[in-house]
Amino acid sequence: MDIFKTRQPDKELVSALSKRIQNLYTQFVREFDGSGTYKEVRRLIKLGDIPAAIDLIEEAFEEGVNETAELVQNTYKSYLVLLGTSLGVKLSIDITADPLLALIRSNRDTLMQRVKQGQRDATNRAVIDSYTNGTGVADAVRQSVGLSGASMKAVHNYRDSLLRQNTANDTKMSDAEMERMVEAYRQKSYRHRGEVIGYATAVRAFSEAQQLAMDTAIEQGEVDPQSVTRVWNRVADDRVRDAHNVMHGQTAGIDESFTDGFGNELMYPGDPKAPIETTINCRCWLTFKIK
Repeated sequence: MDIFKTRQPDKELVSALSKRIQNLYTQFVREFDGSGTYKEVRRLIKLGDIPAAIDLIEEAFEEGVNETAELVQNTYKSYLVLLGTSLGVKLSIDITADPLLALIRSNRDTLMQRVKQGQRDATNRAVIDSYTNGTGVADAVRQSVGLSGASMKAVHNYRDSLLRQNTANDTKMSDAEMERMVEAYRQKSYRHRGEVIGYATAVRAFSEAQQLAMDTAIEQGEVDPQSVTRVWNRVADDRVRDAHNVMHGQTAGIDESFTDGFGNELMYPGDPKAPIETTINCRCWLTFKIK
C-alpha cells in the first residue's frame, strides 16, 4: 500500500507551515522600526555597547518566532491524522511525548541558529560600513535587521550602482528618490530571506513530523517497521539539483538514510545533518510504502 502516493497533502502542510514562518519573520522586521527594542538598541549604541545591541536584536528575533513550537506540533498532529485515515485506524496523539518535544526544540534551535548567524553577519557589516562611510551606526544597524551578510552586501552594491548611474546620467535622481529605491530593494531582500528561511524550516519540520508520525504508528502497533519502505521523490523540472535528480525513486527502510549524487547521506529532505548545499531550497519529498 502506498501512503500519500500523490504529493497534495504534503504540499498543503509544507506550504501552510512555510507561509506562517515567513509571516512571523517579516512581521518582526516591519515592526522593528519604532519599537521599544529599537529604542533600546539605539541607547546601547549611543553608549558604545554594540555587542549588547546585537544581542538584544537576536533575543527579540527569538521571541518573535516562539510560535514555531505550535506550528511544528500542529504539523505532526495533521500528518498523524492523515496517516491514520490512510491506514484506516485511529492513532492517539500525545503532545507531551518526549520525541515530539525534542523535535520541537530541535527545529526551533536550528531556525534561530540560522536567523541569528545571518543577522549577526549583517549587523557587523552594517557597523563596519557605518564607520567607513561616516554614517550613523544606529540607522545602519536598523537597516540590517532581517538581512544576512550576503543580502546586506547586495543592498550596498545596489546603492553603489545607483550612485554610478547618477554620476553618468544627465538627469539626476534626488537623494530622497535614491533612498526610496534602496529601501524598496532592502525590503524585497528581507522578504526573500524570510521566504528562504520559512521554506527550509517547513521542509525539515514536515519531514521530521512525517517520520515521527510513522514511528508513532509503529509504537502503537498499527504498522510493522519491517514492512515500511520510504521512497525519495523529486520535482521533475529544470530547477531540481542533479544530486537529487539521481535520487528519484531511491528507497530506504524506516531507519535507513538516502544518498545523494555527491555521496551525502540524508535521512529526509532538509536533513540538518547534511551539507546546506544539498538541503537549502530542497523541494523533494518522501512517500511511504507498507507491504
